[in-house]
Amino acid sequence: MAPGATLLLYRLNYDGTGFVSAAAIKSAIRHATDQGAKVILPAVHFIRTMSDPKGLLAGGTNPFTDDIDYAKAAGATVVVPAGNEALRHYAGQFAPCGECKRDTLCNTAEDDSSFHIFDDDLALNDLVLDTDYDDFAYGDGTSFNPVRVTCYSATDAAVPGNFKMQLRRFRELFSAVDPPDFPSCPTDAGNEIVSGTVKTLGESFTKDITPYGGSGENVFDDYYFVVIQRIAGSETPNFRIDCTIAVGELTYFNEAKSLSDLAVVGSSLSVAGTVSPGFGGSSEVSSWGPTGDPSGPTKPDISAPSEVTNYAATVEGFTFWETFNGTSAAASHAAGMVALVQGYRQAEGLPLYTVDELKQVLFASAIDLDDGLPALKGPDPTYGHGLVQIPAAILPGVPGSSTPYDRDGDLKTDPATYDPATGSWAWLGSTAGQTTLNGFGSPSLLPVAGDFDDDGRVDAATYDPSSGDWTFNTTTTPVASATGLGGSGFKPLIGDYDGDGIVDPGVYNETTGDWRWRRSSDGNTAEQLGFGGSDRKGCPADFDGDGQTDLATFEEATGKWQYVGSTDGAQEFTFSPGTRWLAVPGDYDGDGRADAATFQKKKGKWRMRLSSLGGMTVSITGIGNTGWLAVPGDYDGDGKTDPAAYRKSTGMWRWLQSSDGAVDQLTFGDGARTPVVAQRP
Repeated sequence: MAPGATLLLYRLNYDGTGFVSAAAIKSAIRHATDQGAKVILPAVHFIRTMSDPKGLLAGGTNPFTDDIDYAKAAGATVVVPAGNEALRHYAGQFAPCGECKRDTLCNTAEDDSSFHIFDDDLALNDLVLDTDYDDFAYGDGTSFNPVRVTCYSATDAAVPGNFKMQLRRFRELFSAVDPPDFPSCPTDAGNEIVSGTVKTLGESFTKDITPYGGSGENVFDDYYFVVIQRIAGSETPNFRIDCTIAVGELTYFNEAKSLSDLAVVGSSLSVAGTVSPGFGGSSEVSSWGPTGDPSGPTKPDISAPSEVTNYAATVEGFTFWETFNGTSAAASHAAGMVALVQGYRQAEGLPLYTVDELKQVLFASAIDLDDGLPALKGPDPTYGHGLVQIPAAILPGVPGSSTPYDRDGDLKTDPATYDPATGSWAWLGSTAGQTTLNGFGSPSLLPVAGDFDDDGRVDAATYDPSSGDWTFNTTTTPVASATGLGGSGFKPLIGDYDGDGIVDPGVYNETTGDWRWRRSSDGNTAEQLGFGGSDRKGCPADFDGDGQTDLATFEEATGKWQYVGSTDGAQEFTFSPGTRWLAVPGDYDGDGRADAATFQKKKGKWRMRLSSLGGMTVSITGIGNTGWLAVPGDYDGDGKTDPAAYRKSTGMWRWLQSSDGAVDQLTFGDGARTPVVAQRP
């Protein structure tokens, strides 16, 4: 994904009991940071806390927060998997199994009330083994190979030593005439503790077990159960169990707060997994938020595909694992994305994004995933901010089906001018060359250009500011004139206000804040009263990217932008205050959403608030100067708006091409002609 990145690889040694230690992870994060790494991917699982994101230095219990904060301070983004424990995870408060007695619930146990009851009628948590691994990976028929089961635990108990986690096995013989009943209580007959798995809550165990065993008539099924026992006291703490590797699921699981300790850290970038086809749905094992801090950020942060091709598996003779699945794969995708974005900044000679800026960029460009559920609209504890995407701003633009101010239909904006004295229009088509329209207008009429007949070519129109009358001269289909749409105090501001793909005539009154437009879909006039006014400049555009122009205003002195999104609803933000800045919105990053942008004549300064970068500001100079007018448009036909300016005294046009970063210019016009590209109310 980021072929220009340099890899610094670490091998984390096990601690002798089958686990990578927290100390090893912490040391690797800090060492990579000190070596100058800017993207750090610890694709490992670890829990020690009850989803506590607070670090040790702040009095919390999370062992990794301080180290990830250290990396963040040095500009390194630590990308971590959310965890694969949604179905292999259980969290709850210890509740004694009061019914675990003979003739009540248990088969033979006298009293198992010292054990936690996982369900209303069962004090055991059935651990379902992932035998698909054995069947498909080894392909050796009916024999079964040992599989490794690893279970972690955490608790907020005041005295963790009073609680024990253990794995129990029940063995059912196939050959028995009347095999023992399936156990309901931990000490029922036939149930035995698996050696080496009795651990204090907060500790972990790993065990190699064979799912099935025996030979001849003594073939048996093994059933495994996780149990929690209180061995002293009366405390009823919260606890948590995560089981991994060969575990398919725990019968009683609780998806919420199943994130690993690395994934709950506020400064990490935690990644949930999505599955094919389309990667629009959550992997069933991908861990969920929220964290233990109800006021903290949404976790996981983002989602990514949870499958990658695993050539190492095929080399080793595995027949099933040609792909590597899990949130470690998802985190690898996201880490590559981080490297790609930062590499783009480096290639452009720009400072790397901070971790917070980088998150802002990725969150803004992500595709929201909600499974059709309103509760999951926006950031949520399953998908985070959505499926990670390369921000449009760093990608080549993609031409759309039409381009504003394109006269010859080749998807490029064409320079155009108008002479109010003669009513003469002229276009310099990038394909067709110069075309003209004579005698359409007068000094008392204002020129307005837009595609009013939906043929992909810009049309000429005139607006009478005294009467509100509109007249159209279209290239293909005649459009009826509009009478009384506006008048004194109203300025023309066209747009596709009904979202049917056709430009509608519209007006705005800066004093009253009243808007009016004629819908091309049905020919009726619509209005919005009191949105703006007090000299707030009108700057309508499709800010939410749904194909419908949104009413919008800009207050120059304060930099306050407001728009009424047809999808987003009412929105407000502050960008580029100052009385010398003029609003010039457009889709400068090519993501299908208009970006707030401003132009200042002095030195030709431009500022663009790019939606695909989460509202990050991009600034340029040298396109314009005193005496120049802003005429932004897609002059290179790549689907992105280019900053452009026109100097009326000389007829000079100049623009910065988004396709290659080159500045292009030409002369078309003179001191008597006004540009008719972009809106200038």
